[in-house]
Amino acid sequence: MTKSVTMNSPHLAIRLCVCAVLFIIVIYGCAHQRPPRETATQYRFVYQDATYRIRSITAPNNSSSYNELIGENFMAADYDQDQVIDLIVLGDVPLNEAQQIYEFGLNEVKQDNKLQEQMPSVNRYFLEKMDYYMEIRSFRPYNSRPFNEFKILKSRRTDDSDISVFADNNADGIIDDILK
Repeated sequence: MTKSVTMNSPHLAIRLCVCAVLFIIVIYGCAHQRPPRETATQYRFVYQDATYRIRSITAPNNSSSYNELIGENFMAADYDQDQVIDLIVLGDVPLNEAQQIYEFGLNEVKQDNKLQEQMPSVNRYFLEKMDYYMEIRSFRPYNSRPFNEFKILKSRRTDDSDISVFADNNADGIIDDILK
């Protein structure tokens, strides 16, 4: 004997309604969950009669936050927001010239009390010897080749004038540029 189920059964109708409501709630809840987004802020400034922008891209949890220096004919990046230009992304401006412009712009931002300093901690190697502190930072950006940055500081420095910064553009252990 076969038992047939019809919509006249009140229990089946209630179960179907409850399932439909739960399905709609689950779909609605999933559709409205957005992943955290990057935010971008920028600051315009004038340096030697030319207009530049510093754009700060902030990722959730500061996982991949970075700054860009944008000029009329170039774009440079500070991948770890340590106030040192790491790479010229577009254009042919010398790295040390971009660094000078970037420092000027950061000082303007500082004077307007809009600078938030970050303390990067990944891919850093330290050595302190006598009166000097040395640091190597390794970068592996997703859109370009890996490179290293090498800094030498006096241990008892009072300002940024004692900093020397060098770039190893190919991450091959050879210093290619003097940044500062």
